[in-house]
Amino acid sequence: MSRRLTSPDDSVRNMLRIDRILVPTDYSGCADLALAHAMELAHRYEASVDVVNVAVTAGEPPLSDAVRYWLAADPDRVSHRRVPGVGVVAALLKLVAREAYDLIVIGMHGHSGVRRFVVGSVTDELVREAPCPVLAVREKPGADATPSVGAILVPTDFSAHAREALHVAVDLARRYEARLDVLHVVPTQVLPPAYSIEPVPAAVGEAEQRAEEALCRLVEGERPAVPVATHIRKGVPERVIVETAEALGSDLIVMATHGRSGLRRLLLGSVTERVLHRAPCPLFVVKSFGHSLRAESATARAREMTTG
Repeated sequence: MSRRLTSPDDSVRNMLRIDRILVPTDYSGCADLALAHAMELAHRYEASVDVVNVAVTAGEPPLSDAVRYWLAADPDRVSHRRVPGVGVVAALLKLVAREAYDLIVIGMHGHSGVRRFVVGSVTDELVREAPCPVLAVREKPGADATPSVGAILVPTDFSAHAREALHVAVDLARRYEARLDVLHVVPTQVLPPAYSIEPVPAAVGEAEQRAEEALCRLVEGERPAVPVATHIRKGVPERVIVETAEALGSDLIVMATHGRSGLRRLLLGSVTERVLHRAPCPLFVVKSFGHSLRAESATARAREMTTG
């Protein structure tokens, strides 16, 4: 079930502010792909990019071609440094806390790739623990070195955290001039055969109808100035999200760290975590706590730092 909507412009209300982007690197091709995405965002938001290597071993590895290129091509925007650290995640979290980055963009190797520090566990921990949003970029064979975002998918469960993710997705769609697909998955529970209880089609159908009405109200309340389509699907949420992204050709998924059942200290809900490892495109994870990208919040933070 899908529906297309159009909404009036409300650019001021939907503005985000991204001033500083952190890109952890091990100089691998995966990290370079993350850097390419970071640079695209930086140019659209007029942000600076800090490329950081955590020196957990002796010696200095050579810079990758991509890092050298951006340092030469855009020196006013891009910086590079190596920082000491016993653990990569601890060093990065300390850096983020000290320097108040707005966004982390990090590479994540594919299902079978286990190479250096940007693989799985570091990305997972940063998504769980970092006080700012994280854009996780998966390594894909043949991926375009010049990222293009023409379609953004944002799943929602109507929670406050998911609404914040929608707000972020709207602004990203505006900046990229991309189509926005808003998805709600009606979860279906298949009971064990021993229960001898069949699903009730009427109840599922009513849930889909109510979800469609709520989804339209949610999108209209956000008032995006981009092409929007709403989608109601049923099934296992993380599976449907991945399948929908594949079917729609999504270039980016935007999700909150957790919805209704999330615990604040677990920070990464099971649905988001599973999508993180299966998504066919980069995943922008919006935090349910801590740093907000809303322009008004950034202005308030700057005022506090100036007066405090």
